[in-house]
Amino acid sequence: MRVLPDVQVPLRDGCRLGADLYLPQEPGRHPAILERTPYGKDRTDQSEIAPGQAQPRSRRELAEAFTSRGYALVVQDCRGTGTSEGRFEKYVNEARDGQDSIAWVAAQSWSDGRVGTMGFSYGSAAQLATATLGSPHLVAMFLDSGGFFDAHGSGIRQGGCFDLKQATWAYQQALRMARARDDAELEQAVLAQSLSEWLRRTPWRAGHSPVAALPDLEREVTDAWNSEVFGPYWKRPGLYARDAVPTLATVPIFLLSAWFDTSLRNTAELWQALAQHGCHAPLVIGPWCHGERHTTWAGELDFGPHAALSALGLGADTLALRLDWFDTVLCRDAQAVRTAAAPVRYYLMGGGTGLRDSNGRVDHGGAWMSASRWPPTQAGTVTLHLAPDHRLRAAAPEPGVHRVVCDPAAPVPTIGGAINSGQPVMAGGAFDQVVRADHPGAAGYTGPLARRDDVLVYETETLTDDVSVVGAVRARLFVQTDGPDADVAIKLIDVYPPHDADAAGPAYNICDGILRLSHRHGAAGVQPMRAGETCEVLVEAYPTANRFLAGHRIRLAIAGSNFPHFDINPNTDPARRSMAHARRAQLAVCMGPATPSSLMLDVLP
Repeated sequence: MRVLPDVQVPLRDGCRLGADLYLPQEPGRHPAILERTPYGKDRTDQSEIAPGQAQPRSRRELAEAFTSRGYALVVQDCRGTGTSEGRFEKYVNEARDGQDSIAWVAAQSWSDGRVGTMGFSYGSAAQLATATLGSPHLVAMFLDSGGFFDAHGSGIRQGGCFDLKQATWAYQQALRMARARDDAELEQAVLAQSLSEWLRRTPWRAGHSPVAALPDLEREVTDAWNSEVFGPYWKRPGLYARDAVPTLATVPIFLLSAWFDTSLRNTAELWQALAQHGCHAPLVIGPWCHGERHTTWAGELDFGPHAALSALGLGADTLALRLDWFDTVLCRDAQAVRTAAAPVRYYLMGGGTGLRDSNGRVDHGGAWMSASRWPPTQAGTVTLHLAPDHRLRAAAPEPGVHRVVCDPAAPVPTIGGAINSGQPVMAGGAFDQVVRADHPGAAGYTGPLARRDDVLVYETETLTDDVSVVGAVRARLFVQTDGPDADVAIKLIDVYPPHDADAAGPAYNICDGILRLSHRHGAAGVQPMRAGETCEVLVEAYPTANRFLAGHRIRLAIAGSNFPHFDINPNTDPARRSMAHARRAQLAVCMGPATPSSLMLDVLP
């Protein structure tokens, strides 16, 4: 392998980006793989941990794997990071910078003009941004747990709420930047800030945040936080790919995500849009947290030895999967790959014994499944109505109203979910929905979440047959509130049988969603509520695949917040959204024949 470090790649605006080149020992022209990262071109992350290993493969090990297969590997620092010039602006420069970099790679003497791209998390967002602009040299992509199909709908905002992983990411990035610069004073200045306390100050403003010492970084998070309305800000390349689907559908794309990964909804929606344009991209969804395919668990649930990627028969890990994908597209029949109805492979969680292992994790079990589409064509919608007795029933019940108080000073704590970069204040995965004082997000509260007076709980009777929920999870709710705004957070929960007659069974979160009522009309804009009016709203959770075993119950939890996963709503006029004006909001959920609030699930027959 020949290594050319710190090669400068010129861009159209005169900026130069640093890249390390890894070339096959044999001379000649080779197909190239480009990876772009803001985290340092010489390092790797958790996505490169092989099964049975504790540390990720080194950059050199990865390069040797690619060059030994005849590929040139180009690993580049994004603008304003590592050895690259310019100013880093999260997501927004990656489209043009990537397009210029692909053109440069294709023009080199060691390149045969064909370029594939890969990258994990931010690296996938950079890939997708580039692909929306198109390039005659881009011939294959491997999107791994990232990329924004619509960042306003999911990933940065969701249902009008701000995903605070963007704030926790900014805090972590500030520490990374301080350490990369060997700036002890800056590092101590960041560490001196209480991130948990700052997250309660919603929204952050310029000069008033824990990353104020880094104004460029601060501006990125505050601009996204304060840009509520869907518009030009959100339609920029890097944040929005809906309008570019015809272009994307011409490039073979492999999609990889996980049930407890923030990228999931964007990935699923991208796959569905590509399929409508005749591009049936391979899709793999596993039961993991962000990039943790070397594990077989997420949070407190273990999904069994078959949860490993290697059990799919597609290779030992994501390295083997990527190599085989690029071999297939670049060395075989790319047109066949693009048009074939490649199966969707997803992990159907559930079916385990429920026993705890030596690590304290519960055997939830599961199995890999295949389908020609997502969701599977055989899945049908099952509607379960909310009843005044807190049951989920097939038939619409008698009228009733349940009320809770949404208090911005005491938000309902996050316990798991599809969370990336949440440390040190929250963790992703499935957890028993009992808040412990030592749990991320507990905020000092101890006791069962279901017994809080600001959480509504609805359950089926004990199931007599297994129920496999595979696909969409939505709540159609008829709600009222006493002011201009409030949030509605939902959570789908798998309730296990009790261990003894005097105790409630453990209950594990499967997926969740949230809607800010002033955003109930979606992209149409922000519209305050009128006190006392009844509105029909649709709250969408992330998709999932979980088998609820006979003897279990299906639970829907409804609350007025999910913090710190999402920002706190002060429940005030959206034009004056500030904790300085925060108020407690009354939220009512109506049910009955005239207001049939319900949980809608995609279920396999």
